[in-house]
Formats: sequence, structure tokens, C-alpha cells
Amino acid sequence: MRGAKRDNIFFAVDREGEPLGSLFLYPFFDQVVAREHPLNLYLHLQVEVSAEESEPVKDQLLERAMRRAAEIKREEEQEKARVYACFFAHQQDEIAYFLRRGFVHDEGMLVLERRESAGLPQVEAPREITVQPWKMETEAEQLRFIEAHRKVFPRHPYSVKRLQELMALPGWSNFTAWHGTEIAGNIMVYQEGAGVDRVGCIEDLFVQRPWRKRGIARVLLYVALGHLQNRGIHRVQLEMWSANEPAFHLYRRFGFSAIEETEIAVGRYV
Repeated sequence: MRGAKRDNIFFAVDREGEPLGSLFLYPFFDQVVAREHPLNLYLHLQVEVSAEESEPVKDQLLERAMRRAAEIKREEEQEKARVYACFFAHQQDEIAYFLRRGFVHDEGMLVLERRESAGLPQVEAPREITVQPWKMETEAEQLRFIEAHRKVFPRHPYSVKRLQELMALPGWSNFTAWHGTEIAGNIMVYQEGAGVDRVGCIEDLFVQRPWRKRGIARVLLYVALGHLQNRGIHRVQLEMWSANEPAFHLYRRFGFSAIEETEIAVGRYV
């Protein structure tokens, strides 16, 4: 359950002890994207009854979870905390339920697209940084990458199997920003489709905290896009959460624009 502690997991049962639904909260801090409310609580609600019977069950679980969220906020000595749930864009009934309960649509997973005609801005790597292809051919190298990746994306860590699945995708390439022997940042690319319909895909651009605000993300993106252009790929896509304004600003500078919202996050403050 994504690391949720026992105190943050709730079950609803009927008088015979049969399950009616469940809910869990996963608290985490995000100082980079959510500066105004670094304490966030991801909420997952699931019911085992029909749609006609579900709302009373959902209401009781949600009410208990919001009380627990307020307790966590006090325990962490935070003035503000955001409770949120995520849904695919087609899950309109689930989204509507939360909107009726005081949540708002405050974030979304956006698909951004760039056409080669947009042109590339000129960038220059900091003197102490070297950007090079890294094939990660050994498991030891893959584990080293996973460790670096986990520091930036602790909620969505790679396994060796998942990383190897990415590496097996058509056109997969990887570029790493090195500070000596340390991984300062990284970007992956691969392709979907074939022929004139090929689309380049960018996966997990990241920069480690000690090397941020030095232009490394710009250099990595420049190198990755140049690589795709050299392969004759003129259309590039990526996904990102809309609340990540620094990343959105970077991608817009490189000619990306939003074309679709595939997931919706609804949030409420406690």
C-alpha cells in the first residue's frame, strides 16, 4: 500500500464483518514542488459495494481519513497540509464525488509535445559537469542509477526489472550529467511508432539536489532533443504534473506545449 502506516489505513465492514470499503493515506514531504504546503497526503479510496450504496461508505471513510490527516498535520507541526486523490481523466464519477465533498481539481498529468520546427535554444554545460551517454550495461551500474533516481523520486522507485524493461524499448538511449564520478543528473529517451509516425519520448529528466539551479536540466534536455533529431524523429512527447512549475517553464522554453490531460488530482487542505 505504497508505504502507508497502520494508523493511516481504514476499513469499513458491515455487521457480519464483510468488507464494504477501504482507504489509506500516504503522507510525504515535497519541498520543491509544494513549497506552500510541503506536507502532502495521498489518499486512495476503494469500495466493495454497488454505486447506489457506495456514498455512505465513502463518506464515513473519508470523514475518518480527514480527521487523521488533521492529526498528522499537528504531529508534523505544519500550518497547512494537502490531502489529494488521483484519477484517470475518464473516471468522472469518482472525480465528481470528491468535488462534491469540497475537493478541487488543482493538478493534472499533462502530455507535452514539441515539434522540431520550434528550434533549440543554445545552452552551455557548467564547467564542472560532463554529459555523456551511459548504457548501464551491468547490473551494478543499473543499481547505481536506481539509487540516484530514488533520491529524486522516492515515491516511484525503479526496480532492476522495470529499468531493464525501459532499456529494451525501441530507440532507448540514456544521457548522464557527471560531476567527476558522481551522478548529477540524467535523462532517458525512447521511441514509439514507426516511420513518419515515430514519436520520441522523454523519461525521467532529473537533477540531484546538490547540483540544481546550475542549468544542468537545460543541458540534458538539449542533448536528448539533439539526439532524437539526429535519428530523424521530429515529434517529441513527455508527461509531467502541472504543479511542477519549474519543469513546466523549462519545457516551454524548449518549445513544448500541453496537448492532453491524462490524469486529474483533486485536493483539499486541512
